[in-house]
Amino acid sequence: MSTTIRRLVANAAQITGSEGAVAERLSVTPQRLSEWKHSHRPMPDQQVIALAELAGSNPQLELGRYRMERHQTGQQRLIASAQGARTPSALRATLHALRRLGPEADDDGLHEWSS
Repeated sequence: MSTTIRRLVANAAQITGSEGAVAERLSVTPQRLSEWKHSHRPMPDQQVIALAELAGSNPQLELGRYRMERHQTGQQRLIASAQGARTPSALRATLHALRRLGPEADDDGLHEWSS
């Protein structure tokens, strides 16, 4: 769950008066805003920037935080998948996906299982 988006929506709602007003200012439905807020859908970068501006925050800083959260969430899902892998081939496929996320994906020691 993105704490960055939840915080930005809350701050923007305080400024605009409601989450509905935030959605309107972003030209999206309240349902779409809720999907972003609860991490049911990824929020496009331009919308993160617009939301940060609306919330009175630094857009580039908030975009960086959001991207970092998304990256970490992807790693966590893959690590959970690796922990539940029942066959060597399933584990190798998961480890391959983790490596595509970046070199820091091996920091938890899972690289030891791939040999």
